[in-house]
Amino acid sequence: MLTLGETVVWSVDVADGMASLLVNLLLNHGQTIVYLPGLAVNRASAGYRGLGKTDAKDARVIADQARRRRDLHVLTPESEPTAELRVMTDRRADLVKERTRKTNRLHAQVLSIFPALEHALELTSIGPLVLLSGYQTPVRYDVSAAGG
Repeated sequence: MLTLGETVVWSVDVADGMASLLVNLLLNHGQTIVYLPGLAVNRASAGYRGLGKTDAKDARVIADQARRRRDLHVLTPESEPTAELRVMTDRRADLVKERTRKTNRLHAQVLSIFPALEHALELTSIGPLVLLSGYQTPVRYDVSAAGG
């Protein structure tokens, strides 16, 4: 396409996740990419013939909208601080998900072993979590209660 000497404009409805590989590859090669939000694709596809939602229909809608509309956002490469901030916020989101997963697992285990204790504890607070991690077995509790 590029050898034809015509201007090529790429359009995408997803610019993050797995699509970011394609977006960054195109941007690093000096290509122009416009972003059409998924909701706009959904709304515009209602005006096109054909039943159902298919990738081919979505591709046609995205290409057609990119040709017609001049108000679409042009994607640009991320600055280094923006990329670093995105990596840090993604990492924090992963840590929050992991903490939630572990808390839910602990909640389920305590509920299956001792429902009354689970009802009395607020497992989203630090105190009960420290209590449970410090005294995981009756033997540990007996030793600490005896002053050992």
